[in-house]
Amino acid sequence: MLNKQRIFRRSLLINFVIISLTTSGSLYCQSYASRDNYTGNWEDSLSWIPIWHTPLVNLTDTDIIINGYITVNGDLNFYGVASSLIINDTLVIRGDLTLGNNNDITINDGGILIIRDTLTINNQTVITANGYLIVTNDLIKSSSLNQGAITSNDDPVKIFVCGSVSNVALTDDNVSYPALNCSSPSTLRYPNSNCSYGNLYDLMNDPIYSFYNSICPLHTAYVYADGPLSFCDGDSVTLMANEDASYQWSSGDTTRSIYVKTSGYFSVTTTDTNGCKSTESVPVTVNVNQLPGEPVITASGSGNICAGDSITLTSSQAYGYLWSTGATTRYINLSTSGNYTVQVLSDSGCMSEPSQPFVITVNSIPVVRITSSNISMCSNEQRILTADPAGGSFMVTDGPGIIDGNTLTATGPGVISLEYTYTDVCTGTDTQSVTVDEYVAANAGPDQDLVYVFSAEMNASPPSAGFGEWSVVSGSGNISDVSSPATAITGLSSGINIFSWNVQNGSCTSTDEVIVDVKDIITPTVITPNNDGLNDVLIFPGLSAFPSSKLIIYDRWGDEVYRSPDYLNDWSGKDKKNRDLQPDTYYYVLTISNGRTIKGFIEIRR
Repeated sequence: MLNKQRIFRRSLLINFVIISLTTSGSLYCQSYASRDNYTGNWEDSLSWIPIWHTPLVNLTDTDIIINGYITVNGDLNFYGVASSLIINDTLVIRGDLTLGNNNDITINDGGILIIRDTLTINNQTVITANGYLIVTNDLIKSSSLNQGAITSNDDPVKIFVCGSVSNVALTDDNVSYPALNCSSPSTLRYPNSNCSYGNLYDLMNDPIYSFYNSICPLHTAYVYADGPLSFCDGDSVTLMANEDASYQWSSGDTTRSIYVKTSGYFSVTTTDTNGCKSTESVPVTVNVNQLPGEPVITASGSGNICAGDSITLTSSQAYGYLWSTGATTRYINLSTSGNYTVQVLSDSGCMSEPSQPFVITVNSIPVVRITSSNISMCSNEQRILTADPAGGSFMVTDGPGIIDGNTLTATGPGVISLEYTYTDVCTGTDTQSVTVDEYVAANAGPDQDLVYVFSAEMNASPPSAGFGEWSVVSGSGNISDVSSPATAITGLSSGINIFSWNVQNGSCTSTDEVIVDVKDIITPTVITPNNDGLNDVLIFPGLSAFPSSKLIIYDRWGDEVYRSPDYLNDWSGKDKKNRDLQPDTYYYVLTISNGRTIKGFIEIRR
């Protein structure tokens, strides 16, 4: 420094010490001055006159004069009442400078005050900056704007604020702060700040910048993120500063990296190994998006469904959807058992917590089988219906039938369609078709009375459907064609012969009988030829209907004793020579003209 400057500083020191003494010589305000033309640290007691055995950085009621090149390796704070910081040479503060109420700064011509961080001033703080005042970070007025002042006798002023000035009203033509005027400064505007004070870029074009940068080379802090700065609630991002000796985040953290889970603006200031602080990083904006509310699932029906059925699940309205199945539509159609949830997405891409699960149970359809017969029925026939499992219900879906309980009644010919339905949780069905045949009444024709005739011709009515068949019920007979309604029958027995005409149409059967009554020739066994008019001759009743019938009589030895080629019921027990035969038993052979032969025994009694 110039010698005249040193002389001026010594005189100020002497005056400062003098005014600090009371009339009795007692000291009522502490005062320290740095050694003249001395380079040292504030924290070094040898930097001060008188020797300051324990230099403080938190000062109250203490005046300081800087005559040398003094460096504060941290923050410096003045508080209490009426303290003054007078800078005749150079003071570098590697931290913040805070001035409480009525604590002032005077920077004389040629003086330099460099604050590597923030300058905070309070009520009635007066700063007279006739030398350099360089604030690396922000200048903050923490109280009333109508008190205190910042002035300078330089044009342009030598004040540089590399951060911001707040309250901004200080820069709006405030008469007490002309050195900070941005509206209508009375001094030259700096080209970059466009204010009476300069900013960092204006500082870089000032001759003092090389000295400023040599103290602490200008460096800027940077913030790096390990992921997106906009994310969903519950996620996070790690912000990391560029490597340096120490860190001060706007969040208050002092680590190199911080774990951020909330929205906000985050910046960092770093300090190198020389204690030089960086300029504050560009603030990083972290935006945490809220998660959508838990979605609600609505279903098209109960969660109990049957195999082969399906159910539609619908999510509450959202920007996007993700089902537990992987589907991404609002609606999903399901047919399998399981627990199903949905998550919804907001327009910011945030996904909700899963919804309450919707449970789907797919129940098997019971195996149902109609177990009653499906053979054909006859009109008006009834059938008891059965099925497995029991407990279901039958119904006629088509055809000529009615159901009462489990009893089916066929009401006419056709095909009955049956359906059996059984319900447990699910319903199973089985169907059956039953053919109903028409009932055809059998008509065997009129009964017949035959006299000495042992053959007949039937006269049954042909069936309108199905077929008929003859059978012998009693008596005898040779049926020529069992299927012919008009068949011939031979070999009838004398007396009652009964024949059945059986008509069958599918499962329908009907029967009618016809009686053929054959009246035969009576064969006597005894004659008494004694001319009493009773049983005197061998008479075959009915033989008169068969003229030219031949009779031969044999004795017990087989000798023919009588022959008549046209027997007229007149033999009286005589032989061929008309002699009376002895009482005995004789054998006869009667050959009827119709071809029938009757053989028997006849006894002669006299």
